[in-house]
Amino acid sequence: ANKLTHLPQSISQLSKLRVLDISRNRLSCLPQSMSGLCRLQVANFSGNLLSSLPVHVLAIRSLIKLFITNNRLQGCPRHVYLHGLQAMRQHVGLDITVPENDTDAESEASGSWLTPTRKSLANGNVNNERPLGQSR
Repeated sequence: ANKLTHLPQSISQLSKLRVLDISRNRLSCLPQSMSGLCRLQVANFSGNLLSSLPVHVLAIRSLIKLFITNNRLQGCPRHVYLHGLQAMRQHVGLDITVPENDTDAESEASGSWLTPTRKSLANGNVNNERPLGQSR
């Protein structure tokens, strides 16, 4: 595990960044400036100390995969995780649709990316990352 406790506001200067993996750190919040990462497609925030869904990150239109398990998320019903990124966006009141010409992004945004399994959620465990529908 790493020991990052915060990210600098200057992260927004990485305007061409497409993949951000800051998993397994000690981040309790993410800077608002991350909303400036307009090309970000994959974000992995798993294994941190986040207590809420990062709305400013969910608002990034290019984002198609978000990994956020193993955090301290509160106030987000379990069923939201079952339905992926689009459900998370709707839960926080964002209306973001995937561009029509981006069919790969549409399939990813519809929930085919890694997320906790239904069984792990039923047991109250949102710490299990693997594609829905796949058994071990």
